[in-house]
Amino acid sequence: MMCKKHNILIVFLLAALCAISISFHLNHKRLKRAVTELKQGSMQSSCFFGKRALTIMKYFAPKNVVGKNLIRLGRAYDGGYVMVDDFGKCNAAYSFGISQDVSWDLDIARRGIDVFMYDHTIKNLPLKNEHFHFFKTGICGTCGEDANLKTLEEILTENGHMTNQNLVLKIDVEGAEWEAFSKTPSEIIENFSQIAVEFHGVDDVYDENKFNTILSVLKKLNVTHQVVHVHANNYGTFNVIGGVPLPNTFEVTYLRRRDNQFVPSYKCYPVQDLDMPCKPDTAELFLGFYGMFAN
Repeated sequence: MMCKKHNILIVFLLAALCAISISFHLNHKRLKRAVTELKQGSMQSSCFFGKRALTIMKYFAPKNVVGKNLIRLGRAYDGGYVMVDDFGKCNAAYSFGISQDVSWDLDIARRGIDVFMYDHTIKNLPLKNEHFHFFKTGICGTCGEDANLKTLEEILTENGHMTNQNLVLKIDVEGAEWEAFSKTPSEIIENFSQIAVEFHGVDDVYDENKFNTILSVLKKLNVTHQVVHVHANNYGTFNVIGGVPLPNTFEVTYLRRRDNQFVPSYKCYPVQDLDMPCKPDTAELFLGFYGMFAN
């Protein structure tokens, strides 16, 4: 009797082990399939966002302007901007985002050009100049009830510059540039013969709304202006998105299309003797032959 019970127990245990083995095998197959599907989904997702990064990258591709040279205005390292040496017709400049650095503004003022300077985060300028006009006001796209903020259209109207076609713009406002450009009509943007702008959060391709805003702004600027210089700010990061290297902070110089002719750029960016690292103790972010992406 004991032997019979023992045999039954052995059969039961073998059956249980067999069931466990089959279950493990099936679960292993399911797990393996799930991992494979996850990898495929990740690759598809990576490819999707990589395409977005590449699209943004193309809108920053510079061209050379025919018959004009580039110069650096402002101080060494952070605060200096590369611009086209063509200020003969310029009769007013706008500078948004001052903090304690007015080096770019001084170089413009030395050319006899009045500079309208806006920053709602400071009380006064670090120094005075006869060509400086300071306003404790920030720029916005949709300002709401904040009395310290105004749109570009409101600011130009107050200064009597709405029909002035010989303006220059420099803007570094820590991310507020996207909404400001987004809400500003193209005909107002076209009043500026040159635009030097620092774009922040360029690599934010994962958020649908932010990506759409970035793309919309870059497309709008590209209609009236051409990128003639690009530099990656090395205070920011250099991210690889779906195999596409994209800095999150770009310094970009635009030139008005209707006044100029452009040819392909074969320069290697950053450009020696023009560009400088924004953070002097850190290596430059290498962009290479960025002009190759231009249409």
